[in-house]
Amino acid sequence: MNKVDLFNQKKVGIIKIMNKNQSKSLYVTMWRWHFFAGLFFAPFIILLTITGIIYLFTPQIEDRLYAKYYQIEAEGEKLAPSEQINSVLSRYENSTVTRYRPGESEVRSSEVHILLNNETITIFVNPYTGDIIGELANNHKFSSFIKDLHGEFMLGTFGDRLVELVACWTLVLILTGMYLWLPKNKCKIGGVFIPRLRSQKKIIIRDLHVVPGFWISGGLAFLILTGLLWTGL
Repeated sequence: MNKVDLFNQKKVGIIKIMNKNQSKSLYVTMWRWHFFAGLFFAPFIILLTITGIIYLFTPQIEDRLYAKYYQIEAEGEKLAPSEQINSVLSRYENSTVTRYRPGESEVRSSEVHILLNNETITIFVNPYTGDIIGELANNHKFSSFIKDLHGEFMLGTFGDRLVELVACWTLVLILTGMYLWLPKNKCKIGGVFIPRLRSQKKIIIRDLHVVPGFWISGGLAFLILTGLLWTGL
């Protein structure tokens, strides 16, 4: 072997070592970003998940909480919406009607939203008689409470920015997790697409985190991106 061939061989060896070290360094960096993003933001993600689930079932929850305002008895023909609104205006003379919502069924009250003294109030009306059943300030409703908790942790503008920050870092969590998930052996299935449940405890725990994370990452990213449309920035 001449000196040129020996030099080229050593050069190739050095390049391989450098590439291997760079790859290892990048993996460690990604692991750290993934770890710290999860450590700092996982509690907020869990809170957003729980409040999001509750928010999803808000109509069913409010049906129980406000049954006395919602439930009525069918008594023939319903009054026209204008008559129901006039019934509300006759009682709340200095108010402004902002919205009318008919009941979804024959035994559901109508809702007339009014602005009174700079406060939005929902008036529940019997659509058959025009009688006022009750009233609720909109900012005191359960739906308003859970919306503020989910959207801004009940911290106003600061909370909105915090939720946005959590959402963005969750995207970082997903991207770094996908990098760590990428299999070195492309033909490998266990530990990549299905968990290896018959392996050692450490491997099982790893797979139960990585594999489900891969399968839900696309849907989770979609939820985050659509949720970001509601944030301030």
